[in-house]
Amino acid sequence: MSIPKFESEWDGFKGHVAVTWDKISDEELLRVQGNFAELVKLIGEKYGEQKQVVEQKLHALYESY
Repeated sequence: MSIPKFESEWDGFKGHVAVTWDKISDEELLRVQGNFAELVKLIGEKYGEQKQVVEQKLHALYESY
């Protein structure tokens, strides 16, 4: 499950990710570079959440973006 145009809108959207998941550092967000799968993996590792839960939360956040 991914989000269309996610990578191309990453520069604007990553601020919302940083606020929502504040354990993720700016350096880690830079490394992700808009790669949806990498972001899901990173959030899952930092917060101990399952992939499907992270994907759902990202979709909801992106819809409100």
